[in-house]
Amino acid sequence: MATKGYLVHRVPGRARLKFPAFRGNREFFANLNRQLEGRPGVLAITVNAATGSLLLEHDLSTPLEHILEPPVREGLFDYVEQEPPPPAPVPAPSLVAVAAKGVDLVNQGLAATSGGRVDLPSVYFLAHIGMGILEVTRGHVMPPAITLFWRALEGVRKR
Repeated sequence: MATKGYLVHRVPGRARLKFPAFRGNREFFANLNRQLEGRPGVLAITVNAATGSLLLEHDLSTPLEHILEPPVREGLFDYVEQEPPPPAPVPAPSLVAVAAKGVDLVNQGLAATSGGRVDLPSVYFLAHIGMGILEVTRGHVMPPAITLFWRALEGVRKR
């Protein structure tokens, strides 16, 4: 089965074909370029694998159909004159992923600013130790202070 292309734009002497299924496939577009360059009537070919696009400039005396007919007949590709279907929507990142990225950026910033001496796990540890000491000085040793010390140690253990 031939690769499906879409003739999305056409003016005399110039046409753009899109191959959405091969977007990003440099090998496919390099082969397409090799197959079309040098054909009678072809003046220039510009391929862009990142966008899945081929721009074909041709001699005005050569109809586009005469240029495209041989590669279509050879099974290189087939095409229709219409816009390609829209690309599938990219799902939005989850709230957890966005928050994790933000925390990671803060961690990298702390490490860069301190020359690698401070990171978020260190801040987490010190904050929990400090809050535990504060609770001990208030006389709240059992639940609050012990819990804070435990959390501080958990953070160290996970490293």
